[in-house]
Amino acid sequence: MQVNALVSMGETYLRLGHHDRARSCCLRGLALAAGPDVDRTLRAESLNDLAAVHLGMRDFRQALTYSEQALDLAAQIGGQMHVLALTGHGLVCQSLGAHRLAHEQHTRALHLARAFNHRKGEACAWNALGELCLLAGAPAQAVEHHRHALELLPGDSPEQARALNGIVQARQASGPGRSGRRLARQARV
Repeated sequence: MQVNALVSMGETYLRLGHHDRARSCCLRGLALAAGPDVDRTLRAESLNDLAAVHLGMRDFRQALTYSEQALDLAAQIGGQMHVLALTGHGLVCQSLGAHRLAHEQHTRALHLARAFNHRKGEACAWNALGELCLLAGAPAQAVEHHRHALELLPGDSPEQARALNGIVQARQASGPGRSGRRLARQARV
């Protein structure tokens, strides 16, 4: 149970931008999750969160190391954890400029999320694909992907904000428009 609490605290600190605290919680959770009686999903979750922490700290090599470990373990576990690890690994690859690999990981995550009826995983994958399309200079396709994410999770504020922010950025990339300001206000809410 302590591992669950540490993973949750790490995720909370990560969302708040307190990377050092998040890293500390995730490392302690990872150490506890190494025991033989602990669910491997918690270990994979700790590794995935550590990758996200290091991504936020712009320590891309360490993020890649943790992300690859999380992905290996999550592939053995399967299910929703595999979806989350694929998306996390895709985000790390995207940050390293490996856009083709990132696209493959996000697409695999999307297909698995659909197979498991994992709506949050599907929305995360759509948002990640939208962000990748924007990087590739395809703002119209980015808007389409972010709209898919919006439709999936009407009550999930963080993922909705991410989708709305992605739409705003894509619209700004394709030229000025009045709806961009309205969407920007929605994304801040």
